[in-house]
Amino acid sequence: MRKKDDIVYLRHILDAIRLIEEYLQTKNYNDFIKNRMLQDAVIREIEILGEAAKNLSNEL
Repeated sequence: MRKKDDIVYLRHILDAIRLIEEYLQTKNYNDFIKNRMLQDAVIREIEILGEAAKNLSNEL
């Protein structure tokens, strides 16, 4: 895989992490458990992170 592709996937990973941090910044565990929409948003970003990580080249 090309280095450019890895850069794109790494950007997706960083973006997902930043969004998760933003979503949870002012929340505690109980807030998270009570809010299904928040759970879904965090889970979706974890899925994006996992897909991007799966596509990183072995050379990286």
